[in-house]
Amino acid sequence: MKRFFILFLCIATAAISISQTPQIELLQKQQQALQEEIKNTNKLYLDVKKQTTSILDRIDLINKQISSRKELITAQKNEITALQQEELRLEAEIERLNKALKKKQENYANAIQGMLKHNVNRNKLFFIFSGKSL
Repeated sequence: MKRFFILFLCIATAAISISQTPQIELLQKQQQALQEEIKNTNKLYLDVKKQTTSILDRIDLINKQISSRKELITAQKNEITALQQEELRLEAEIERLNKALKKKQENYANAIQGMLKHNVNRNKLFFIFSGKSL
């Protein structure tokens, strides 16, 4: 009976191990498939991380470009304002100089008329040459 029991145990162990072998192999295949899937997922994660980083870098670059362009627009607006102020100043200066020229022309015309009225013929050339310009 002991022998029968030992033989029974051996056969049962063999049967269990034979019946478990396909199950173990199936589990091992599942485990390998899962490990492969984990590797693929890690690879995809790294790819996505690189893409995300590059997308974030692109967004940062675009934001910097936008900021630079806004600063450029502000600088151009300031330049336009300064040019408009300079234009106004120059127009005022031109008007002042035109008034001064007109007044000098009137004074010169009055001086010549005064000379003509007093018949000062000898001083005409002297008067003309005494000016800084003709």
